[in-house]
Amino acid sequence: MSQHAPRGRIKARPDVNPLTLNDPLKPKSVRCRATSKRTGLQCGAFVTNGAAVCKWHGGKAPQVMAAAQRRLDELRPAAIQYYDYLLGQREYPSAGLGAANAVMDRVDGRPAEKVQLEVTASASLIERIQARRIALSAKDK
Repeated sequence: MSQHAPRGRIKARPDVNPLTLNDPLKPKSVRCRATSKRTGLQCGAFVTNGAAVCKWHGGKAPQVMAAAQRRLDELRPAAIQYYDYLLGQREYPSAGLGAANAVMDRVDGRPAEKVQLEVTASASLIERIQARRIALSAKDK
């Protein structure tokens, strides 16, 4: 009988461990490190992806966005190699299943989700709403 994946982080092989890679997209802080001209304090707004500052302090500048995309492109081979490792391992099948689902979502796209909401109201509720409307309109006159 196979085991399920342990709780917590999945331990990878020592030669393929993306957790120890220097990830340039993960900022040291998720808060902007620019200082406010008015107060002299740290801005504190959330940073944009791949930057160390918020959109008001240059995080949405074209060159910053291009550099973030370059860093993502550089990380893609390591991510593919890690997915390949997870798909090939047999010790924890649930980890392999999660990796397979992630790969399929990226290749084929996620399935469309449809939410249908049906509201039913009783006749007495409708009558109370109409009575309330009449009372409010009479009050406004």
